[in-house]
This record gives sequence, structure tokens and C-alpha cells, in this order.
Amino acid sequence: MKIALPVSGGRLCPDITRCERLYIYDVSQGSLEVLRVSAYNHLSADPGLLPELLSQNGVGVVIAGEMDLTARELFSQNGIKVEVGVTPSDGRPEDIVRDYLSYYLKA
Repeated sequence: MKIALPVSGGRLCPDITRCERLYIYDVSQGSLEVLRVSAYNHLSADPGLLPELLSQNGVGVVIAGEMDLTARELFSQNGIKVEVGVTPSDGRPEDIVRDYLSYYLKA
């Protein structure tokens, strides 16, 4: 499973459209182990482009601070679950992923 988080300054960025990078965590099924982290410069020119690219790369979940309804619908149409309401104070990106996997994330 792959999980994407918008990141700026090494922390979760509240707004996916304004992040410096997008981290993609490749996690093993059934464990809290992060297998690989990929960082991509964020593409924000076309609102439909990011959901499509993430879907093509096997991302199943996006964790973000906030996201408007239109963006959520675009991710959903591409088979990507969206978790919003997470704040940068919830920890480092890898901690947020582990919390999500262990059902401790408060979104």
C-alpha cells in the first residue's frame, strides 16, 4: 500500500496545493514498517493531474490537513481515500503514517 502526504519543511503541510514536496510512503501490508519513501516536487498546475498521477503510481491514501470538496472528489474518482484534519503538530510525516496504520491518527 502507498500513502501520500504533502510536506513542507520536513513537516506535514496543511494544504496539499501549497506543499514543497509530496512524500509517498510504501508500507508493507499488516505491519507498521515503512518500506520506502519517495519525495516528489509537487505539481499543482492542473487540479486533476495530481490525483491521476498518484493513482497511476499505486497510491491508495492521501493524508492532508485540509482539502476542498472538489479535490476530495477528484481523488475519490481516482480510487484514492482521503484523510483530512491532520495538523503539522501531529508529528513527523513518518509518525503520521505509523499512526494511520495503527488506527491512532485523529483526522
